[in-house]
Amino acid sequence: MADWRDCIVSYIDMIDVGALLRSRSRGAVDKMRKMHKGVMDTSAKLVAHAEVCLWNDSVLMVGFVTGSRTSYRDVMTEVCAVKEVVDAVRKSYAICVKGQAFPRPPSGMERQPSDSGRPSLIYLQASSLAFANCFVIEELARAKKSNSEWYIDNRIRTKLSLRQGDRSEELKLYPRSTIRKIHMYNGSFWGRERSGPDRTQAGGLRPTLSGRPYSLDASNGSAS
Repeated sequence: MADWRDCIVSYIDMIDVGALLRSRSRGAVDKMRKMHKGVMDTSAKLVAHAEVCLWNDSVLMVGFVTGSRTSYRDVMTEVCAVKEVVDAVRKSYAICVKGQAFPRPPSGMERQPSDSGRPSLIYLQASSLAFANCFVIEELARAKKSNSEWYIDNRIRTKLSLRQGDRSEELKLYPRSTIRKIHMYNGSFWGRERSGPDRTQAGGLRPTLSGRPYSLDASNGSAS
């Protein structure tokens, strides 16, 4: 099992972009492209994540964690910062699930564009049952017409002593239809973990005790 690495997979999706597209609003594509630019700029400051993927109105992130609270906190700090960038363009929701990433394929299988005419071959490091479970949780949220900003796996909440969710649901997740509790939040989810003074993180991420707990350091510019 040495190649199976503990991770947190986070999926961020902008809300109701499809409705903008159906209304033939020319602003929908502009918003997606603005979000891409903001997340690309912010990703250069991240140190706790191994991969950030972008497409249309969505962001996928994977950060590897150890047994330490610090590794969990660092990953969730960066997810907060990226979600803030997305929210500056259009409101979003984020789903964060603990899991184990699949072992990577043999080296050399991935391909970059070349003159040979062959397509790029890209393996997502987020490949995991945690990634699949993000969509199970999203399906539940849609079925219940939930408008929460955050959906967080109870294993993350427990590790970081986050406050109890504004609501919670138990549902069957992969593998083996394991029952897991998912906490749903509007606004900040930090609890006792963030009861101390503010401190500046590497990469320009500054914790605060406001409802929106993380923002980009002003010295690095705004990604709005």
